[in-house]
Amino acid sequence: LDPNFKIPSEWRGVLSFDYKADLGPLGDGWNLGADFLYTDTIHGLGFVDLRSVPSGLTTPDGRPRYMPYGGSPTSFADIERTNFDQGRSFVEVIRFDKSWHNGLSLGASMTWENVKDNAPVTSSQATSLYRYAAFDDPNYSAYGISNDQIKWQFKYNAGYEHAFFGDYKTSIQLFGQTIAGRPFSYTMTEAATDSTGRSPSFGTILNTSNYLMYVPTGPDDPKVVYDSDTTKQQLDDYINNSVLSKYRGQVAPRNIDTSKSRTRLDLH
Repeated sequence: LDPNFKIPSEWRGVLSFDYKADLGPLGDGWNLGADFLYTDTIHGLGFVDLRSVPSGLTTPDGRPRYMPYGGSPTSFADIERTNFDQGRSFVEVIRFDKSWHNGLSLGASMTWENVKDNAPVTSSQATSLYRYAAFDDPNYSAYGISNDQIKWQFKYNAGYEHAFFGDYKTSIQLFGQTIAGRPFSYTMTEAATDSTGRSPSFGTILNTSNYLMYVPTGPDDPKVVYDSDTTKQQLDDYINNSVLSKYRGQVAPRNIDTSKSRTRLDLH
């Protein structure tokens, strides 16, 4: 534990607006609303390996290289919980709902999120809290789009309630959501060349599958060496047909792509 560790905290502000509207031909009693949420990280969580220390060297793409503490090869890691103080979020919502005397009801909301953080904190043990992140600097998880960001989501519901048998009410509800895909990063793996498990190029341990990818400027980028012309062409084709084409000549930022959007409907 960092001796100067601070309990996680953030500033938070919420602004909400509600209005009961008469929409003429559509009737009155429409509940319209909007919400805006802002958070700013004061003290966030972060995890670093104290046994990985800067070597003073850099990789061809400009990232720092690390070596074991003391210089001797070692397969050990000392994970420190500390504070990463970057992080903020903007969440915007617009919504409406309406009920009629005949038992019909409708409602919907649209939400947009713009969330950035540093350490995703996706696991439960020291080593996995450190390793299951995306790394720009090989020993520090990259600041960028949060793993938990849902860029947009549309929720909707329709219902009908009626007493078909005496005073016993029957309720039928249809509700669903259509949401953007989850974000993901493009990373590269460097297999360890000895029993220590350390990356020979980046010098760190445990996270050797999660270095953010350097995107070649093209097939002839002098910083990249390929095992064959086939691999070179396949990678270049893949980059040209993906979001990676926007980041040629640099390290691709964290969570720049998303999986497919999806819809779920429930009838009750």
